[in-house]
Amino acid sequence: MTTDDDLYERLAAYEGRPAAVAGEGGDPVNTPMIRHWCEALGHPVPPDGTAPAPMLQVWTMRGLTGHPGTAGGGSRAGAYDELLALLDGAGCTAVVATDCEQEYLRPLRPGERITFDAVIESVSPRKTTRLGGGHFVTTRMDVRADGELAGRHRFRILKYAPARAPGERPRRPRPVVNRDNAGYWEGVERNELLIQRCSSCGTLRLPWLPGCNSCGSDAWDTLPACERGTVFSRVVVHHPPFPAFDPPYAVALVELAEGAYGLEPEVFGHVAVAGRRHAATNPAAYFHGRPVTLADHAASRWIVEPLRLLDCCQETDGGQALVTERARDLRHPPAVVRAAAQGAGRGQEQMTGYHRAGHDLCGLPESAVVARQLWRTSRLGPKDVDTAVLYDHFTPFVLMQLEEYGFRGRGEAAAFAADGGLEPGGRLPVNTHGGQLGEAYLHGMNGIAEAVRQLRGTGVNQVPGAAHVLVTAGTGVPTSGLLLGAPD
Repeated sequence: MTTDDDLYERLAAYEGRPAAVAGEGGDPVNTPMIRHWCEALGHPVPPDGTAPAPMLQVWTMRGLTGHPGTAGGGSRAGAYDELLALLDGAGCTAVVATDCEQEYLRPLRPGERITFDAVIESVSPRKTTRLGGGHFVTTRMDVRADGELAGRHRFRILKYAPARAPGERPRRPRPVVNRDNAGYWEGVERNELLIQRCSSCGTLRLPWLPGCNSCGSDAWDTLPACERGTVFSRVVVHHPPFPAFDPPYAVALVELAEGAYGLEPEVFGHVAVAGRRHAATNPAAYFHGRPVTLADHAASRWIVEPLRLLDCCQETDGGQALVTERARDLRHPPAVVRAAAQGAGRGQEQMTGYHRAGHDLCGLPESAVVARQLWRTSRLGPKDVDTAVLYDHFTPFVLMQLEEYGFRGRGEAAAFAADGGLEPGGRLPVNTHGGQLGEAYLHGMNGIAEAVRQLRGTGVNQVPGAAHVLVTAGTGVPTSGLLLGAPD
């Protein structure tokens, strides 16, 4: 009897033994999961509310915590681990999933509790493949809903010894180098991490891309990373082994110190201070008589990094009345609408998520769309604006809007704010009533009223000679803007 025959005889003895025993789904069949699954796959939700048949495996998947009720939080049986260990010991250390089959016996209904058992259905004799020689292992899972058999799931893997010449160490996979990323890999050869930078708008991007997702330019240069960063999470993998690399394998999620512009959370303090300084002289403001300092900002508690408490607007109960009509003889001087615009960015979500093109979370492309329309319609530009009311639910969005509306270039807004540009007497006083950070969070309606007061000359922090005021709406969503002017 050959060694292969002896191994196969030992492997075949595991056929019919359990691979999982008394497993339980982490959750009962439920409507939210059905809806999310259907939305993700573009599948219509069944009219009767049952789970689509291909969701059979969804209810049995282990997740991060495994299955309840068994040792170690999992339902896998010892026989299956023994089988895999035997294959590892025979040199079949690599694994690849090859195929699966599902059989649907009845619908799954919300509220039903899912249980399952699995069996090692078959182990093949040794097979030779392009990947290497090994054995196919098939498991069959019986899925039950409230104790009634609802479906079967067969899953097949190939455990194999990677094909290579005797004594030859497996070669490490090589990166795919092309004309769009060659410069990055040249930097790696010099032990440099190069960040791509748009020559037109200054936006940083990593990984490298052929063009800028912010402005569309294909011109770029590079910025070497400063070799500092913050490790947010890490994992060290010891098994299964990958022959081309020496275990253990470390994987980390790191935020580079550069971020997009190399800013630290402290820069947001200048926005927080400017807003509360305006509010301190406004009797209608929540922060009336209570200016804050940079030290106050730095001492306020973290809400979620990089935002502190003073980076966030307060919750407010209130209202604001606005009267719009055609210009005619009125008791008070009107504010004239010079331009109004709405806009959405590419791939715009209902609310901002982490899926913007290029993963650029430091820009507001929808605001840039609005800005272009406002300036084109009004035949005015940023230099013609005397004061701005920028939607300030959180401090970073003020800096982003300064750049998107053209008051500052990419990456320049933070320095502008630090130099006092937003404060009373600054180059562009922003939110002279205190904004949503300092006066009240009324979804920006109080900002329109402040713009009218500035044009009438009745603001509590009046900008001398204010003739044009920009007002912006909520950021991170399809947004809008308003350019108001004094009567001619």
